Amino acid sequence: MLVEQNVELMYAKAELITQGIRVADIEADYTGMNSRLSATENNVTAVTEELQATKTEQQLQKTKLEEAERLISGQSAVMGALASRMATREGEAQNQNMVVNALREGLDNTMNRLSATENNVKAVTEELEATKTEQQLQKTKLEEAEILISGQSAVMGALASRMATREGEAQNQNLVVNALREGLDNTVTEELETTKTEQQLQKTKLEEAEILISGQSAVMGALASRMATREGEAQNQKMVVNALREELDNSMNRLSATENNVTAVTEELEATKTEQQLLKTKLEVAERLISGHAAELTALVSRMTTCEGKAQNMKKNWNALKEELDICAPKLAFSAGLTSSGHIGPFTTETPLIYGRVFTNIGGAYNLTTGIFTAPVKGVYYFRCTAFNNKKGEWMAVNLYHNSQIILHNSEIANGHTTIANAILLQLEQGSVVYMCLQKNCGLYDDSTTWNTFSGFLLFPL
Repeated sequence: MLVEQNVELMYAKAELITQGIRVADIEADYTGMNSRLSATENNVTAVTEELQATKTEQQLQKTKLEEAERLISGQSAVMGALASRMATREGEAQNQNMVVNALREGLDNTMNRLSATENNVKAVTEELEATKTEQQLQKTKLEEAEILISGQSAVMGALASRMATREGEAQNQNLVVNALREGLDNTVTEELETTKTEQQLQKTKLEEAEILISGQSAVMGALASRMATREGEAQNQKMVVNALREELDNSMNRLSATENNVTAVTEELEATKTEQQLLKTKLEVAERLISGHAAELTALVSRMTTCEGKAQNMKKNWNALKEELDICAPKLAFSAGLTSSGHIGPFTTETPLIYGRVFTNIGGAYNLTTGIFTAPVKGVYYFRCTAFNNKKGEWMAVNLYHNSQIILHNSEIANGHTTIANAILLQLEQGSVVYMCLQKNCGLYDDSTTWNTFSGFLLFPL
């Protein structure tokens, strides 16, 4: 066992010498590369800062753009509501105009009817006045006729009285005549003839008076009939006038109500026009504001386009720098399994573990013969290891070395299938080595399932 270890140490020394020569060459090659890399890093830092500033400015512009979009969206909603209210108001104004026109037409019809009614009332009033005048004349004539009849009645009464007196006298005269007929035939006969003549005259006058009274009675009957007719017509005209007055009052009430409605509609129409004017003014202000926002948005879009162009150029520069950095910085990564032969250990001394089943070894920094990883450049590296043992009651313990110093220690007593794992980040100098060792009196188990692994890669050079 010691001979094998000595042989391995000799191989290791020879390889270390070879690596020392390679390291000297690499140091010479990487001196200029490090200078170039430093300049590139400075450029990358400046570009990163500029890119960060551009991103910040772009984020601010994006925020402003979102705020502008929300504002424009809100204004669009407000404008939509205003347009809807405007359309509603216009429809209401149209309906109100139709109502006003209908009211005006109805008012015109009412006024025409009222004018016709007034004309009819005026004509009826004039006719009534004429009738009253004629009736007054007839009443005057009737009073005159009554006075005349009264006078005639008095005359007739006097005549009747005289007639009675005459008849009495005639009776007396007849008595006298009868008494004196025999002695006074001639004288009585003459006086009788005279009396008869006078009586005949009085009888004639009485007949004439009766004829006159009969004619006056007929006239008075006709006058009474005409008076009754006139009174009936006057009563009918009075009823017509009352009906016309009632209709006129109703028309006036309707006219007053219509005027009140027209006044209310006019006031509401004026208020609607005022509100419509205010809405129109607000709409004009909103349109000007949107126009200003559109100009500002155009400017923002232009600036955004410029910023996107700058960002695109920066991205191209960054990609170019990244490609250059990738060329300058080596790509280093490895991963290997321990063995597929089963149990390993336990050993009486701590033993280096050689992970011979290499899965990945980009950059060739891992030596599958010695199990040692050698850092070709200064940088930060990531390492991870796993360990497994299925022998119940046996300890398993592995150590990760950085040069000659233990950095990680993992140990566990196996209790059937037991696995441990760990990982670490290390800053390595150029030429530093990292490897794994199995602690003495401990064992491991591995097979094709690859229970035990050792992996690492370069995060970034320094």
